[in-house]
Amino acid sequence: MVNVILKKMSVRKRWLILTVGLLLCSYTWAGAQEIKRSQVPSIILNRFETEFRNARDVEWERKPGLYEVEFEIGPWEHKVHYDRDGMKVYHDREIGADQLPLMVKDAIRRKYPGCSLKDMKHIDRKGQITYEVEIKTADGRERELVLDEKGAVRSDRRD
Repeated sequence: MVNVILKKMSVRKRWLILTVGLLLCSYTWAGAQEIKRSQVPSIILNRFETEFRNARDVEWERKPGLYEVEFEIGPWEHKVHYDRDGMKVYHDREIGADQLPLMVKDAIRRKYPGCSLKDMKHIDRKGQITYEVEIKTADGRERELVLDEKGAVRSDRRD
């Protein structure tokens, strides 16, 4: 199928598609860059190490205007974004079902009776708390829900 389409295209169109594809890939690669611990500004590093003393498997990336760090504490994965001034602007962490607020669990059970909870995250965006929960519905469909602390569904999509 692809060969038939390529044969019908002119060489000029093929080169244009290839060039656009390479530009898009290079933009994506340039968006985030892995960096060493020594390249992280001291204000950010100090705040990170003070708050997350038990972090292991720490990996840093520099993104436009942000520093992202991924790490583990115990069995849970975390991702934190710091701005250039060292302020934490985003933090997501894996959690267990026992850490979901009751209002969130109740909202999920009302909307999807008989579902099973799979992966759960606690997300803090500058003090705005949400929970991202992957579920398997009673009929076997997988969904990804985002709910606020009071159980209001902000997003519900197929996973």
